[in-house]
Amino acid sequence: MVGHCSCMLFETHGIPCRHIIYVLRAAKQNELPRHYVLKRWTKNCKKEVVYDADENLLEEKGRTSMDTGVKMLASDMRKEMEDIFQQAGSCMHTMKIINSKFQKFVDEVKLEFPTNQPSRFEELEHFTGCTIPSQVNICRQLIIALRVESKESGDTQIREVVTRRKRRLRKRKMKGLHVCAGHAKS
Repeated sequence: MVGHCSCMLFETHGIPCRHIIYVLRAAKQNELPRHYVLKRWTKNCKKEVVYDADENLLEEKGRTSMDTGVKMLASDMRKEMEDIFQQAGSCMHTMKIINSKFQKFVDEVKLEFPTNQPSRFEELEHFTGCTIPSQVNICRQLIIALRVESKESGDTQIREVVTRRKRRLRKRKMKGLHVCAGHAKS
């Protein structure tokens, strides 16, 4: 039995809506028909090959037994660390000892196995194609010249902003829009 609903939840999101489920219950069907079970909801959804829009085969990184072994070892280590935290309880002294020993361990691992990941600056430099200078020298005369220009033209700029605000307020009043008295003072 295939039902269609005007809410179109199944057609848009792939989820059978309550209307379709009520119709199936009324028809005394205990299982959802295969039509409503999409591939993405099945157990074998990742085992099938996937193609992109141009019909090119998309390959995913295959999992090896080494990957599962590493994951199991990491899981065991997490479990042991959690057990250590449980044993320490809420004692601050014990937690400080655990933290200091853990930091020593982290430092040893970082020394033994340095990461090859670039820093954020190196990544940004690589992305932009140019180096970021470590120090920037600004000419003092240029700063003074900019201040003088802003002081000279500052008065006219402030006047222009005030007149623009007044024009906007007049337009709002002409359109019949409500203008708050506190905002009309500017």
